[in-house]
Amino acid sequence: MILRNRDGHNFPPRQFRVSELLRQASWSDWIDFVNSHTVREILDSARGDWSHYARAPLLRLQHECRQAMLKGMDCMIDGDIPTGAGLSSSSAMVVAFALAAVALNGLDVATSDLVDLCGEGEWFVGSRGGSADHAAIRTARRGRVSRIGFFPFRMTGDVAFPDDLRLIIAHSGAVAVKSGGARDTFNHRVACYDLAELFLRRHWPPAAGIEHLRDLTPSRLGLRSADIYRALMRLPQVCRRGQLLRAFGGSDRDRLEAIFSTHADPGRYNLRGVAMYGLSEILRGEQFASLMEANDVARIGRLIRTSHDGDRIVCFDEAGRPRTHRPRLSDAVLERLAARDADLAGQTGQYACSTEAIDHLVDIAQATEGVVGAQLAGAGLGGCMMILARPQAVATLNQRLRAMFYEPRKLPYNAHIVVPVDGAGLVEA
Repeated sequence: MILRNRDGHNFPPRQFRVSELLRQASWSDWIDFVNSHTVREILDSARGDWSHYARAPLLRLQHECRQAMLKGMDCMIDGDIPTGAGLSSSSAMVVAFALAAVALNGLDVATSDLVDLCGEGEWFVGSRGGSADHAAIRTARRGRVSRIGFFPFRMTGDVAFPDDLRLIIAHSGAVAVKSGGARDTFNHRVACYDLAELFLRRHWPPAAGIEHLRDLTPSRLGLRSADIYRALMRLPQVCRRGQLLRAFGGSDRDRLEAIFSTHADPGRYNLRGVAMYGLSEILRGEQFASLMEANDVARIGRLIRTSHDGDRIVCFDEAGRPRTHRPRLSDAVLERLAARDADLAGQTGQYACSTEAIDHLVDIAQATEGVVGAQLAGAGLGGCMMILARPQAVATLNQRLRAMFYEPRKLPYNAHIVVPVDGAGLVEA
């Protein structure tokens, strides 16, 4: 495969053969392959290299379609999605190369399978994310907000983006490259999900038969939110690898080692905070499209604000003074939530993947009259945030962002109104 980019300075030409890489390592199982010494050596020798996002989907497709050797491609790449901005530039590359390979090789791959293959393919670069970005990129419709489900992947409909709202994307001035330094933090949070799920399956009987963290919601278990809060109390707030190995051990040791291998040892794992964030975010995601369809702007705003508070690391006042944000998740706090059976969707948890700059942008936006809500975009750790606002608020919002964030930090103004567009596809020339 030969790759050239119109921005040759930042993205130099690359050339590789998928078959050569596959010959160097066992690839009977995709997880074993991406965790192999061979793949780790490739990533470590060229950390963050843009060509990994071409290798990723082709390797995953070849692994799935072993009956035929995939043809190579000569590719010229151009685009205007900023890199490291939390706007899924890497996932866009993965989907584009996957679609091109499917078309060139005449493969019969359903959209649902392509989405899953793209998500799993991106594990090649070292991150352990899901397929939501790839699903949105492939299946989006102009002017619509999609409803997407997973395990298995499915499209459950879409709703119109309201005419009386505007979506603004603002860049924080920092980048976060998942295949580079931010990978460990990204994978650490995913590991906390896996560890919390493993812990609850072993120590909380209602979770014994679950397959995914999403199965721990009240409606799926036939329980109240109070039961979930008390289950979360079983999770340690802070633990280390040695403690986890002692708590599990035995037959789970290989699973733990596989989880630990995805990231450097952070010292501590916040299972309780991350699990609460994930479970509450699942419920917010399930509610969002219906609220959008009903134009329930007040509740949409509450969901957006609560979601960002789960990612936040600092809070700013109107004078621009920050203070550390520390959600309280002690047993006493969870017991009080359980006693009143508080709505789980209204809880923040503690995912903590925002940055000081993104939190500042969010607080400036949310203090602006007419703004519905604001939160980080993508996986966080840098990049962009997004703002949902009434049309009449946009001019004031732009002025405030410029005067209170971009000018004091000596950054070029970088906020834009965006609209939903059609997903990825092929164009014949």
